Amino acid sequence: MTDPDVLPNVPPYAFIRFPLPYRVGEAAHPGNSDEKVRCEAATYAWMEENCPDVPIPKLFGFGLSTNERFTKSNIVPWWSRWCHEARRFILSVAGCQQPTQYVCHNSPRFEKLDIGYLIIEMITTDRGIMLSESWPEKRSDARLHNLQKDMARIMVSMARHRLPCIGTFRMDSGGFLRLDNRPISVDSTIYENEGLPPVMSRNTTFTTVQDFINSQILAFEPRFLEQPNAINSREDAWHQMTGFAGARLTLPQLLQEDLNNGPFIFALSDIHRSNIFVDENWNITTIIDLEFACSWPIEFLQTPYWLECDFIEHVLPTEFLARNTEFIKHVKQAEELH
Repeated sequence: MTDPDVLPNVPPYAFIRFPLPYRVGEAAHPGNSDEKVRCEAATYAWMEENCPDVPIPKLFGFGLSTNERFTKSNIVPWWSRWCHEARRFILSVAGCQQPTQYVCHNSPRFEKLDIGYLIIEMITTDRGIMLSESWPEKRSDARLHNLQKDMARIMVSMARHRLPCIGTFRMDSGGFLRLDNRPISVDSTIYENEGLPPVMSRNTTFTTVQDFINSQILAFEPRFLEQPNAINSREDAWHQMTGFAGARLTLPQLLQEDLNNGPFIFALSDIHRSNIFVDENWNITTIIDLEFACSWPIEFLQTPYWLECDFIEHVLPTEFLARNTEFIKHVKQAEELH
């Protein structure tokens, strides 16, 4: 809680988000928690600077287990804000990269806190409700048109920025954005939380789509080889090994060769109905949970399957065709505006 008269740039309420050590593989792979915080904070910072038209919550600050604290420049004391803006101006004039709007400082106030955190704007009901709450009743409503239009606009807004490699942004200790972290995904987090070897080292990025795809296929092998309950029988083992071999042979052939070296775009890889807030007309008001956003191949950009069904394996091509056609129409309209 804050007093708006004392801190006018901060709303009365916010919430604090912790990376739960038992969910991110911290015990088996120390440093995963801080990695997750640095990357999620970097996503907020990149979106604020490059996609201001995409509605996301405000990030007020974050901290690491090392006692490094970062606070948004508009809520730090005026002298710190002035020094930070002067530094950004000088670097801009010199043609150098500027730090983000987050000021790094040490604080004894949280010295005993041995885990990272993010302090994020709270999304209240006056900003909308989760799309998943009204989906069953309104999925066939005319308001679906508004949802698709906004979703297409957001995807195009993010995709217009071309990036040099596949990876995740990271906020370094100086407050600069670095696209030098491995792409973090739901699957890789689950693997490492189960005590399996890392899918890839933290400083791994990819400059070709094939290398990225191969790394994802290889990620299944440690689970198969090291988990005691990875197989049910000899026949199951043969079936899984056949699947690995088939994936290695066929998946690279499904990719467009002319896009192997890019372009790469920034995307929300884990977006679904429960992290989209909409108003009563299904206009998107906020997108939350940016933890798995990353730079990835442009050919991965596609019509969200959840516009038609709950699970991707339930997609029926004949039924999805109409939804896909309409969504692509909205994408083309958004591209014309950008």
